[in-house]
Formats: sequence, structure tokens, C-alpha cells
Amino acid sequence: MMKIIFITCLAFIVAACNPVSRTIKNQHVLGNIDGMEKVNTKDKHALVYKLPGFELGKYSKFKILPVLTVAVNESEIPAVDRLRLEKYLRDTVQRELTEGGYDVVETNSPDVLGIQFTLTNVDSGNPYLNVIQFVTYGMAPATGGVSIETQFFNTVNSQVQAVAVIGADGANMFNGNSLAGKWADVEKIFDDWAAGFRNKVDEVNS
Repeated sequence: MMKIIFITCLAFIVAACNPVSRTIKNQHVLGNIDGMEKVNTKDKHALVYKLPGFELGKYSKFKILPVLTVAVNESEIPAVDRLRLEKYLRDTVQRELTEGGYDVVETNSPDVLGIQFTLTNVDSGNPYLNVIQFVTYGMAPATGGVSIETQFFNTVNSQVQAVAVIGADGANMFNGNSLAGKWADVEKIFDDWAAGFRNKVDEVNS
């Protein structure tokens, strides 16, 4: 099963699943967190900061900006793959929210919460090596992974309301995603993030 972490104790993020191997540290935060309070997630795989008074439950409309990629090895990611991953994450989150009955809009308004994703440390893994490893030893090594920084912002004045960073890796044991393709594990991480976020939005809006 894909190992993916979701943030548990902040009202605007998703519920926790299995632990992952990527530890997130303060220096991994790209956004400006001045004036924000750190939320105690009790989880070394997630960092969350928010402005006092920010509540996800105030919003049922969202504006999702184009996804950014700032990766250490970005030059090693073919442009076509980078654009594909950025579009995949944005489309997946938009689909989950829309299917949940929420509005995804392009307008700026006090009742519209902006979302900006930034991908870092994007790693495709090696699905071909996984095939050999599985056939030979019955086990696949760790495959793809990614870190996702999410900034939630006021769409009227662009003020960032909250910042959350998670890290996730592909499966260490054999699974279908390990063999499905170069970016299959990363796409599965995006799927899980989007589904978890929709569930949290449902929860705080119920």
C-alpha cells in the first residue's frame, strides 16, 4: 500500500495514513510564515503554520493556481514530465472538490480561498529496477516520492493564511504502482492528497 502522510490536527488538512520516510524540517518551508503560529502536528513528516483565526470551514469556494515545481534535481526532470505532474495535481484536486459539491473558480473574492501548490524533491524512482527486484527477490525497493508545500491565501489581497508541507515516498514493498510507470507513485500520492483534502473540507463544512 502506498505510504502517504496527511496532516491530522489542523482543521484545513487531511487525516493521517501510514508513516513515511521523509522527515520535513523547518528549513524546507519555502513560503513566508511571519506572524503565523506553528501547529503541533506531533508528526515529523508534516509542518503546518497558520495565521490566528484562519478556519477552513469558512470556505466552500476555492481558486487553485497553477502548480509550481522547485526541486533540487529539477534539471533532471524532463519539462514534459514536470508539466504533466503539475497539471495532474491541479486537475485531481479540482475534480475532488467539484465532485464534493464545492465551487472551483477563477475569481477573487473574500469567500474564495486560494490554493498554491509547490512541488519539491520530485523523484520518479525506477520502475524498471522494481520489476527486476520483484521477480528476483519478491520485493520492490522504494520508488517515487515528492514533497508538497501548500499555501492557502486570501484571494483579495494575496495574504497567505496557512502553509503546510508534507513528504511522501512510494511503497517499499511490491505493489501495483511500483510497476505501473515512471511517475505512478507520485500520481498516487497526489490522488491520496486530493481525496484526503476533500474529506477534511467535508468534515469542517458538515
